[in-house]
Amino acid sequence: MKIVHMADTHIGHSRYNRIDPETGLNVREKDVYDSFNRAIDMIIGISPDVVVHAGDLFDSVRPTNRALSVGIGGILRLADAGIEVVVISGNHSTPRMRETGSPFKLLEKEVIRSGAADRVHPVFRGAYKKVEIEDVIFHAIPHMDPSPFSDAAKNLRPLRGRRNVAVLHAGYMGLLPFRNSDENNEILLQSSDVVGKGFDYIALGHFHDFTKVEENIYYSGSTERFSFSEKGRKKGFLEVDLDSMDVVFHELPTRPMFELPPIDAKDLGASELISEIRKVVEGRDIEGAIVRLRMSGVGREVWSALDRRALGPITSPALHFSLEPSFLDSAGGTSSQTSHFRGFIQEFEEFYGGVAIERLDRERLRGLAERYLREVLE
Repeated sequence: MKIVHMADTHIGHSRYNRIDPETGLNVREKDVYDSFNRAIDMIIGISPDVVVHAGDLFDSVRPTNRALSVGIGGILRLADAGIEVVVISGNHSTPRMRETGSPFKLLEKEVIRSGAADRVHPVFRGAYKKVEIEDVIFHAIPHMDPSPFSDAAKNLRPLRGRRNVAVLHAGYMGLLPFRNSDENNEILLQSSDVVGKGFDYIALGHFHDFTKVEENIYYSGSTERFSFSEKGRKKGFLEVDLDSMDVVFHELPTRPMFELPPIDAKDLGASELISEIRKVVEGRDIEGAIVRLRMSGVGREVWSALDRRALGPITSPALHFSLEPSFLDSAGGTSSQTSHFRGFIQEFEEFYGGVAIERLDRERLRGLAERYLREVLE
């Protein structure tokens, strides 16, 4: 059997206050849709027996109608191509309160309505589920509260005489990013819960970097970049041959995201700092990219005197350009506090993009907040 392992598509994610003129969509939202649809096209071309999606199909528990249409549409395209799909819920798309409802219920209804219930297997009701496809058992554990998740993982056992694939959405405790992790609504997986139990393959979701954890344990990574911690990381999905155990990473084209060489601004005035910024930017193509530039030792009076109008033509080719200064303290040393302030609207957009919204209209709330902020600014 040949399977494709993907995860963390975060359909519906949007960020930065930039609109695509052709579609009227938030540019980053469109990036996420495009990446997901490219992945579906590539997977159909590969023609695996099964696609395993290891969580966070959607970015929130209340996706927009468009996000639901893209996500559910992609899953049904796989089913129409004769490919079976096992998809579990992750922490982003699992409601904390039952009354909130789950986008997976809509997925389930559409799967039944379209006649694909025998090929699409959503697992989202807070409990372990065993899915049998040909001679392979897929052991699916969706996101749930820590205690029942821990119990389900500890009790996870392969079925003798069959091939066994485990599918989980969690942080793996052996990896550095999860040793002191405190991400909202996150579940951590102990290595002892899965290592040495005899599974043929373990498909993990939640960590956005493609990573080989153990010999048969992988994170496929996300299909797009969602933060600067992912800069320079390749994005895509995995093709896994359960006969040979060959694992092949398929890269997806994504929007450029990178960090420019830092500037030491300790002895620079306002005009000199702008000149240095220009020099650094001219050495790199920033057209349409997401860019960060850090500057150390910036005098607060220099930062206040910086001509923002002069910065516009330098940084505007980028989709998003983040200037991040660290300031000199009164004693002449560098302050440990770094300013990330880039304007009220932009700060709100970046904050809001990472917040889970339940029981409220996300876009209406965004519109109200921006309207009030603009009134204050005016």
